[in-house]
Amino acid sequence: MILKQRIDGSTFNDLATDFENLVEHVFGEGNTQNTWAPRANVTETNSAYFVELELPGLAGDDVSVELSEGSLVISGEKSIETTDESTKVLRSERRTGSFSRSFKFQTQLDPERIAASFNNGVLRVELPKSEQVLPRKIDIKVG
Repeated sequence: MILKQRIDGSTFNDLATDFENLVEHVFGEGNTQNTWAPRANVTETNSAYFVELELPGLAGDDVSVELSEGSLVISGEKSIETTDESTKVLRSERRTGSFSRSFKFQTQLDPERIAASFNNGVLRVELPKSEQVLPRKIDIKVG
């Protein structure tokens, strides 16, 4: 069998999905806890960290954001869509169930200024660094 890779790499993503489906078909539900991990981006500026999670199909009320001992914990649950009894599901690839992601930061954060927003299926959390750890210029007195 010859496998072509498209430029965007989706052929290998499709292969991974097909393999997961095969394992679930042969061995049953391999993940009895029904958990998943949403994709995340973490970025940093001089004054803050930013965490963005892709959470399509969820609302802000479905997600919890907590800061505990320097770790940001984002968790929630995506409910299973119900179908009526006359509908036969031929393929189900959409992730459902609970999720939890944890992010540890080396720099001390300012917990009072942490802000989260949810827009178009993307959760964005801004974690400002503590004023104590931000670089500051020290004036030199002459004389």
